[in-house]
Order: sequence, then structure tokens, then C-alpha cells
Amino acid sequence: MQMVGPRNLGRASWNNWLTRRIPKQSIVTLNQRRLFIFPSAAGLAFLALQVLLLLVAINYQNNLIYGLVFLFGTVLVVTIHLTFMNLHGLTLKAAGGAPIFLGERGAVRFELICAQRSRWSVGYGWQRADLRTQLAGLDRKTLELPITHDRRGRFNAPRFYLETRYPFGLIRCWSWVELTSSTLVYPRPVPPPADERIVPENADGATFRRATSGDELWELKPYERGEPLKHLHWLSVAKGFDPSIKVMGESVGTGSNSIDFEDYPGVDTELRLSWLCFRILEASSLGQKFALKLPTIEQTMGSGIAHRDQALEALSLFRTNDSDSVVRA
Repeated sequence: MQMVGPRNLGRASWNNWLTRRIPKQSIVTLNQRRLFIFPSAAGLAFLALQVLLLLVAINYQNNLIYGLVFLFGTVLVVTIHLTFMNLHGLTLKAAGGAPIFLGERGAVRFELICAQRSRWSVGYGWQRADLRTQLAGLDRKTLELPITHDRRGRFNAPRFYLETRYPFGLIRCWSWVELTSSTLVYPRPVPPPADERIVPENADGATFRRATSGDELWELKPYERGEPLKHLHWLSVAKGFDPSIKVMGESVGTGSNSIDFEDYPGVDTELRLSWLCFRILEASSLGQKFALKLPTIEQTMGSGIAHRDQALEALSLFRTNDSDSVVRA
């Protein structure tokens, strides 16, 4: 049985309480229930100064110092209201996130909507306010929080931090917001070995598999020093053209491309998916029809962006569960 430390237990309790108080929603309006407020470090120092001045005023019965204490107290009370109202009433709306490939940096996008007065120095980030923005009255902005993922799949956006210390930095008002938003992470595209790679159709509609050996000419490429002379295209040399190397292949089909998980038996699953991902992108970029075949799904033959995205999504979700695991950037 795994032991749970006090720190982890406290964090779990805090997260559970926060989830009940500020549940996940697609649209969140910051109100009194969703906002927390407390003096900042500068505010605590300011309070300590007030207490010290009050003790001095009481001890020496000095009206001038009394007046200074009351002035500072008034400033603090007004600051509390200004800081709180700088966040109160703001609306946050999930704006979704574009799919990314594994290893790329993605972003959680959300809209910050101001329906009333202007808001100044609004900070946001994952654990602290690393980014800042401001909104004029009746304004809305689409903001992004950078994020990376360590594996493929569909990932829910984690809870993020929103705060303000406007206007004097004495009071900190903040909230932890979780929006209903997810990001799809595709496998990292990796070219398969040359002898396994499916290449474009020829003029007759036949699809070729590039290979180190084969009896059909696929293409000519410029000769480079050190390449075997047996692959030299002597006819082009005889006609006075620059030396070229023959790239051979073999026909594997006509007019379509079946991208099958079982094309690579004995290969690690993630590497297989990366190869399939590359082949999907390649076929799509060439306008070639293709069909993805996985043990869990078989796609009909087709082409186009929607067909490509459907295949990539199937690769992304293959043998995975939706997860909240992310690496915040």
C-alpha cells in the first residue's frame, strides 16, 4: 500500500475543495465566490507600518501621526475595493486549441471578456502571473498559455491562475480557473525506412514502394560522389546530360494507398504510429487517396483535409485514455 504524505494529502484536499468551489465550465464569470483577496508582501509591510505608527501616536499623543495612520488606513480600504473590482465581473470563455504533433509547443486559448469598465494589469499563467494584459471598457481579447505534452492523446486544459495587484500592489486578488477545453496531440511524424516508404502514383495511377532493389524506374536524381556506378543512368550521360542515378521501385497498388498498422510487424507501437502519421501527411500533401487501417478502426478510402484529420485523430487516440497529464511550459 502506497503511503500518502501530508503535503500530497493537503494538495489533494485543496484541489477537491477548489473543484467544488470553482467547477470546470466552458464560460466562467468571476464573482465574489470565485475570487480570493489578501494583502501582498508589500501590503503586509504597509500594515506593519500602520501598526507601528499607531503605537507611536498612542504613546506620544501626537495628532499629526494619528492623521497619518487614518490616511494610510483610508488608502488601504480604498485599495481593497479597487483591486477586487479590477477582476470582479470579468468573463473567461474557452476558445479551444489547435491540434499539435508530439514535441511541438501548443497553447491553451481562452477569451477574456470585459463587459463594463476598463481593467488594468491583469496577470495570468499556470502557477503565477507570468503574462499580463489590460482591457478597455466593452473589450474582449483572445489570450494563450503555452503548453507542451509528453505523449499523444487528448488532453484537458489544466486549471490556471489569474490575478491583479492593481493599483498600488498592496492587495492581491486572484482566482484559479478551469475551462472546458482540450487539445489533441498527434504522434510525431517520422519517415519510415526507405524500403518501406509509400511514394506517389505514377502517370498510370500505380503507387510505388521505394526500395533499394526493384525492377521499375521510379525517378532520377543527381549523381553524388561515392554512389555505386551500377545505378548510373548511362543513357543520360551518352546524350550529354549531367550524370544521374536511377532510383528503382516496385509497384504495390493502383490509384490508392492503404496505410495499415500491420505493415510493420514487430515494430514498437509508438514508432509504427509515427511512421503511419508521416505516410498520412505525405499522401494528403500529394492529393492521394488513402485509407488508414488500425486494429481498432478501419477508415474508408478518401482524401482531403477532413479525411486526413480523421486519420490523425485515430492515431492520436489509439489505445489511449483521455488524460489530464500535461507538461506546462
